Amino acid sequence: MGRPRNQPGVIVDTRKRVMDAAKEELAINGLNIRLDDVAKRCKMRRPSLLHYFPSKQALVDAVTAELIVLAEQAISESVLQAKGDYFAIIAAITHSLRKIEAQERGVAAVLLHLLLSDEHIELFTMVENLVAFILKMVVDADEQSRHPPSEMQAVVMQVFMGELSRLALGAKAEKLWGSADAVGPIIQAYFFAGVPLTPAMQTMLAMPQSLKVVNHEG
Repeated sequence: MGRPRNQPGVIVDTRKRVMDAAKEELAINGLNIRLDDVAKRCKMRRPSLLHYFPSKQALVDAVTAELIVLAEQAISESVLQAKGDYFAIIAAITHSLRKIEAQERGVAAVLLHLLLSDEHIELFTMVENLVAFILKMVVDADEQSRHPPSEMQAVVMQVFMGELSRLALGAKAEKLWGSADAVGPIIQAYFFAGVPLTPAMQTMLAMPQSLKVVNHEG
C-alpha cells in the first residue's frame, strides 16, 4: 500500500529526503518530533515513510548518527589542515562547527538536545566521544603545556557549549548574545595570551562572516 517500488536509486533519494525533512523538524522541535510532521514536510504519506524507517526512534537514530559523523569528519579535516599548529587548531575547531551548521541546518540543535536527553544513551555517548575527540586534538597540539589539561577542558567546553547553544537558537540568539561575536576574543584571551598575533593568526581568529546565524523557525 504505502510500499514504494523497489528501485535502488529511488530508495536512496527518498531516504535522503526523509532524513532532510527530519533534520528540519529536529531543528525546530528537538527529539520530540512526530512522524506525521516529517511525512508532511517531505510530501509523502506516513505508511511510505515507515517503509524506510520503521519507527521514529530508527529515524532519529539515523539522522543524529549521520550528523555526529559529519561533525567528526569536518573537525578532523580542519585539524588536519592545521598541520599540528596549536593556534590554527584552536581556531579551526570553532570554524568547523559553524561550517557544519551552515551546511546541515539543525545539527547544533540536535547535538544540544542529545546532551540534554536521558533517553538516547547510545547517541549521547557518540556526542560525548565527539567532545572527547575535540579535547584530545587541543591537548595533543599543546606541546608546551601552556595550560593544565583540566583547566583547558573547562575552557574548551565553555566555548563549545556556548557556541553550540548560540547556533541551536538560530535567529533568536541575537536577542541574548547581541550582534557581536565573542568567540574570537575568548579564544584570544585564553589560548593566545602573551603571544604576538601574526596576520595569519588574526585571520584564523576572525570568524567567517558568511556564516550567519541560521533561522530555525518555520
